[in-house]
Order: sequence, then C-alpha cells, then structure tokens
Amino acid sequence: MGFTIGASGLKMHWAPHGIMWGVLFGVFFTMVLVETPLGFWGPFGMTILFGFLIELITSVGFKLKMTK
Repeated sequence: MGFTIGASGLKMHWAPHGIMWGVLFGVFFTMVLVETPLGFWGPFGMTILFGFLIELITSVGFKLKMTK
C-alpha cells in the first residue's frame, strides 16, 4: 500500500489521499479476510487507518512533498 500511495500521481491533500487508498485496499483485503474474528469491519478499518498513517508520517513527519 505504501508503494501505491507513493507512486500515485493524484494531486490531492495528503489526508484524503491516504484514506482513499486505504478504502480501495480495504475492499480487496476484506474480500479475502472476511472469515477473520474481526469480520469485515476490522480489516477494512485497519487498511483505512494504515493509509492515513502512511500519508501522515511521510507528508507531515518527514515533510515529503508529492512530485509532479
């Protein structure tokens, strides 16, 4: 997911960008992991959180900007 977020050419603010990729990955992961004890919402929520955290750490923490 981190590579996809970094390679994305979308020009968006970092927060919705990370959440959007988290949602997209979450849909695919939950199709595979629905039989977990956490059900659908556990893995789906975690991928959204991870997408947000990846963007937060790279964009705010390391102050990396999106390239053109």
